[in-house]
Amino acid sequence: MITLCREAHKRLDVIDVMQLLNGQKNLSGMDMRGLTLSDIDFSSASLYHAQLDNTNMKSIVAHKANFRGASMRGADLTGADLSGADLRDCDLTNANLSRSNLTGAQMGGAKLKNVCAEGVTLKEADLCHAT
Repeated sequence: MITLCREAHKRLDVIDVMQLLNGQKNLSGMDMRGLTLSDIDFSSASLYHAQLDNTNMKSIVAHKANFRGASMRGADLTGADLSGADLRDCDLTNANLSRSNLTGAQMGGAKLKNVCAEGVTLKEADLCHAT
């Protein structure tokens, strides 16, 4: 029961996300599954171990954002700018990264099964141990 209460408390809506981004930019461990977060600037934000499954993150800007260990299964990141982002150990299974910019992104240990990566930019991206 305590675990369920903690999970319910950490569940955010889009307004909560925007308020947190305007403040401390710390969304670590937050549950944002299924939200529409398109066109939001997540630059330098911490989304460490965040739950982002099935989110619409089209055209987000996330320069140097920390997504390490985040679950992003089925997320739509079409046209996202993730340059310099930390995506190590992320689960991107079934995600759409079409036309995304991953220049200089750290993606070691990321799960990339069934990812759509048409037109993605991977210049200087580190994909070491990604599967």
